[in-house]
Amino acid sequence: MVPTIKPVGLDEELIKLLAMDLDLVTRYGPTDASLLEIARQNIATRPLVLTLDNHLYGECWHQEIESELLRDACNRSGLTTLG
Repeated sequence: MVPTIKPVGLDEELIKLLAMDLDLVTRYGPTDASLLEIARQNIATRPLVLTLDNHLYGECWHQEIESELLRDACNRSGLTTLG
């Protein structure tokens, strides 16, 4: 039996590299910089950035973007994390 992939209803947003804050790209890389930009563009919807990276977590706090460290979310829900 071949497994099928079911759509989960997620929307994708594309942020062009040249449209990103180049200082953020330099500090966090293009993936995390795009997460910050998408969060800023959708701030009215109160986005949550879930991350393993303390530096990205701090940048979210600095930009007033709601964020949470994955280990804290897991601990709060009773799950365990590695390390």
